[in-house]
Amino acid sequence: MVIELWQVALLGSLAVLAAIGLILLLAQQPLREIKQRLERDAELSLAAFLIFIPARLFWLILSVLVLPVVIFMSLMVANGVWSVLACLLCFAGLPWLRTTLLKRRRQKIEKQLPNALQLLASSLQAGLSLTPAIELVAKQLPRPLQMEFRLLVQRQRTGDSLMLALEDFYRRSPSTMVRFFTFAIDTGHRYGGQQAQMLSRMACAIQQQQYARERMLSLSAQARLQGKVMFVLPFGLFFAIGEVQEQSKALLLTTQEGRVLLLLCGCLMLIGIALTRRIMGRFNDDA
Repeated sequence: MVIELWQVALLGSLAVLAAIGLILLLAQQPLREIKQRLERDAELSLAAFLIFIPARLFWLILSVLVLPVVIFMSLMVANGVWSVLACLLCFAGLPWLRTTLLKRRRQKIEKQLPNALQLLASSLQAGLSLTPAIELVAKQLPRPLQMEFRLLVQRQRTGDSLMLALEDFYRRSPSTMVRFFTFAIDTGHRYGGQQAQMLSRMACAIQQQQYARERMLSLSAQARLQGKVMFVLPFGLFFAIGEVQEQSKALLLTTQEGRVLLLLCGCLMLIGIALTRRIMGRFNDDA
């Protein structure tokens, strides 16, 4: 029996299609879970910036924004591989951008919180209740804390409890200062007491803590800058030596001993960065 080429191609195609179908069938549930997790994380990240839109609409807008980058890379480089890499880099940079923006927003809220507490304490001492006091203070605050205070008032007007609104505020801006603020407001709202005096003392304590943190950052600025310079210096030295003595550069890149030495240097540099961040780079973070 003679087997012709088209029969082999047909059997191969059927085998490939069956394998692809089996893979899709087995991966259908994990893919659905990954999709749901991505949509949930995207919606939570947007809610942290008070942008309440569906995750599908967000990914659609993001794809439309990334499309000009891909077209520009295609026209400039005329290579589809670089276009795909540019698209992947745009999407891969989203977690870093999200972390950076959230950290910057949290720092702004922490700096604005002592002034807001002083204004809130003054409003309560003037005879206002808690919700009108928060609404009055929101008009005098800059963003982003202004939007958070307005959202607290709006949530109470729509029927949500103050505790739930404060918990959402803490979830969007997770920090120790915001946690203290939400706890103090909720405790005073439930049990009463000298809430104005407590908020005033809390504002003074937060101001002193911020001053101590800025003081530590100022004293450690030279050491942190020196750590960054020492990280960049070996790369500059490597390229400088490579321009002067190409044989030394070739020994490091072509021989096995040179590659091991470069790998060892890279590991030591990573260990140095980790130690530097551990010792000096944690002042902006909560303990």
